[in-house]
Formats: sequence, C-alpha cells, structure tokens
Amino acid sequence: MKTNRWIQVLSLLCVAATFVLIFIGGMVTSKGAGMAVPDWPLSFGSLNPEGWWHMEPVRLEHGHRLFASLVGFLTAILAACVWRSVWALPAAAVVSFLSVKIGAFCGLEKITLMHLAIWPPALAFVIVLLLSAKKARIASNASNALSRWLSVVAFVGVCLQATLGGLRVTEVSLFLAGVHGCVGQAFLCILIALSISLSRWWNEADLRFRGEGLAVMRRIAWVFVISLFLQLILGAAVRHSGSGLAIQDFPLSKGQWVPDLKYFSEKIHYAHRVGALVVTLVATTLVGLVMWRGRRDRVLSLQAQLLVALIAFQIALGAHIIWLMRPPLTTTLHVLNGAFILGLSVAMAMRLSRYQKLEVSSSRPLVGVPA
Repeated sequence: MKTNRWIQVLSLLCVAATFVLIFIGGMVTSKGAGMAVPDWPLSFGSLNPEGWWHMEPVRLEHGHRLFASLVGFLTAILAACVWRSVWALPAAAVVSFLSVKIGAFCGLEKITLMHLAIWPPALAFVIVLLLSAKKARIASNASNALSRWLSVVAFVGVCLQATLGGLRVTEVSLFLAGVHGCVGQAFLCILIALSISLSRWWNEADLRFRGEGLAVMRRIAWVFVISLFLQLILGAAVRHSGSGLAIQDFPLSKGQWVPDLKYFSEKIHYAHRVGALVVTLVATTLVGLVMWRGRRDRVLSLQAQLLVALIAFQIALGAHIIWLMRPPLTTTLHVLNGAFILGLSVAMAMRLSRYQKLEVSSSRPLVGVPA
C-alpha cells in the first residue's frame, strides 16, 4: 500500500484534535461543569446559546460539545478518505435528515431524535464504505486492511462517544461520565494506531530486527498498554467518585505505606496509587529491555527516553494534586499526560510488532536493528 501524504496528515490532525478534546473534557470534570448545560443535544434549547462564552462552566461544557463535533466530523472524513469513498458522507447526511424527519412526524422525543441522527446515518456510512471498497477493488494486503478497519472502529467509536456524552447529561450519571472518559482514551488509541498504520514507515520500510529479545519486548509492550488502560479506568473511578483527596498525604497514605482503609473512596484512591506503582515497574522493565536490546533503533530509544520523562512528570503531577488539594489545571494535566503516556505506549508496541511481522514475512536483506 502506497502511503498517501494528505491522509497521513489528516490522521495526525485527528490525533492532535483528540488530545485537545481530552484536555477540554478534563477541565469540564475538574471544574465540576459536567451539568452546566442540563439539556442535550441542544444547549439551553439552542445550537449556540447566547452569552455562553461569558460563563466559565457553560463555556467549558458547550465548548466541549462543539469541539467534540469537530473531532467527529474529522474522523468521518478520515474514514471516507481511507476507504476512498466519495458517497459515504453524503449518504449519512441524507439518512440523518430523513431519520429525524420521520421520527419527528411520529412524535418521538427530542432525545430519541438525536439518537436517530447518530446511529442510522452511522450504519449507512459503514455500508457505503463497504460497497465503495468492493466497487473500487481496494487491495486486501494486511497493511491496507488494518488501516481500513481501524478507521471504521474509530468512526463507530466517535459515534459511541457522542451517545455516551449525551446519556451522561440526560441520565445525570457519574458512572456514564467515567465510561465516557475511558472510551475517549480508547478512541485516542485507535486513532494513533490508525495514524501509524498509514505512515510511510509502516507501509514501505523494510526493517528486520536482528538479535534476541524481540518477542519478549513485544509482549511486555502490550502488557504495558493494557496495564496503563486499566490504570486509567481506576483514575476515572477516582475522579468521578470524588475520591481524589480521600487520602491527603503523599508518598505515604494516612501516614503508612499500607494503611487501614475503611471507606470505598479510600480503597479506590489507594488502588490507583498501587496501580501507578505496577505501571511504573512494567514501564521500567520495558525501557530497560529497549535500551539493552533495541538501543540501535534510534526511534525506539527516543520513545523509551520520552516514556521515562512522561512517567516522572506524571508522578510529580499526582503528588502536587494531593499537596495542593486538587487544583483543576494540575488535575487536568495529570489526565492529559496520562493520555500522552498511553499513546506513546501504543506507538512503541506497534513498532515492536511491525518488526516481528517483517521478521517473518520479508525475504529482503537485513537492514534493521542489531542487538
């Protein structure tokens, strides 16, 4: 598959926009602005309520909705470009218009109409993608197939994220708020994987790893990704259960390394701290192996060094959240930096996986990474 430069640029734009969206969403939670706009899909009954910019909670929540719409639109364009489909977006727009009109004629509630405006068009969009691919006879090599299906998962993910965001407001649910945050992180991982699969390195480089330890590094890299995501779930539980200051000292917990925990808020908070220790140990193992076995791969080595810096920064942010009694900006940066670490972990795991794939499939001369 030949890399299309502009599709790659668009994928990077989607990734960057998602990081911005995570920051805005983090500020919404940190400032307690999740219910500043109590209706959905409209904001105070309007697409653009008057004076929303002048009230911080409303500015955060409504701005979050507007920027989320932009990310959704960019993701849909990206999927259509990856599948080379001209008609997917117009078909989705027509189905959305008809679904809402028919629903309104049948007297359905506004919230139901909004769901009709999301999922029937999403289904139409995916169907047109599949038909376009069949008609265009897009090559079915592994790299091409990976990009196409990751773009579909990303598109469905952004639709799911929109639905969860709406339900979080209409159901006034902190649980759904946590799920919304976790799905957002998963969506980011999919976009990063998609962007990598569209890159020139992934599709055109012929690199083979020489030496031992590749399989072990690859497994630990994916264990690191999974452990990080589980840690982010714990972090979401801490944030949305109001347990961020359940334990108010650091590095000790209630003056001890292993404290007596009575309340759920203390238990979930302490579990997050233990999870951070586990993640740090896995990261240390991965970095040590990379610097030992894969140090001649300059990109992989730089990724490992950046990972060390980001984890150190994450620990410092976590400590300052406790010491400064949960300042909103620091708390949000903790969330954003966690997303950076997660994204970097996916990039490292995919790079190691790509070497493994080429080690098996390529018959060209070895030009890769000596141990």
